[in-house]
Amino acid sequence: MQTPRYALIAVALLMLMGLAGCKISWSVPPPNPAETPPPDPSGFPSPNTVGWIPTGVTLQTYTGPSTITQDGTTIDAADIPFALTIDASNVTITRSRILGVTADSYVVQQAPGNSGLTLRSVEIGPKTDTNHPDRAVASFGTHMTLDHVYVHGTQRGIQTGDYTIVEDSYSDDFYNRTQNHATAVMSLGGTDHVTLQHNAFGCNTNECSSAMSVYPQVDFG
Repeated sequence: MQTPRYALIAVALLMLMGLAGCKISWSVPPPNPAETPPPDPSGFPSPNTVGWIPTGVTLQTYTGPSTITQDGTTIDAADIPFALTIDASNVTITRSRILGVTADSYVVQQAPGNSGLTLRSVEIGPKTDTNHPDRAVASFGTHMTLDHVYVHGTQRGIQTGDYTIVEDSYSDDFYNRTQNHATAVMSLGGTDHVTLQHNAFGCNTNECSSAMSVYPQVDFG
């Protein structure tokens, strides 16, 4: 039986299992109501309704550090041409694009010991058509929130941490030519309290485990 290209998931999933500096601000005037992304006719998120493009913002090239170490950093309307490590708490990135290369294990990672990373109306993908980073985003801290995030073109999608929330987001269109287990969203052993609500998850690529995977082990390939 062939797996459908898209697995549309409308569910609030609570997983309870043993499962930097200067403050960086890329501020532009806040969006007005006309910049709110229009709903997709299907009722679920799609590439046309998530990420930065539907907001109507014009991106400015980001020239800040690749490792964010200042708590409370905000980045808005930024075109970020390299992977980010978030080694700070309560960092917010909105209406932006973050691009990685094949050598990147993560395009965005929240480092251990940090919490409160928020990505809203953000696109996460490959820098070019021939670059395919491993995971799009991963939390090794707690309380990460993804809202209207567009994940595509990586080998694997979203790796959740404790108290991760993913809502109104799209994660699909991966490119995996490795033996790694591909999935749109995943949870490792020991992860608690993950909420997935009103998302579109798919996994039409090589070595696909499933659109949504819960792995019992802590480390895996």
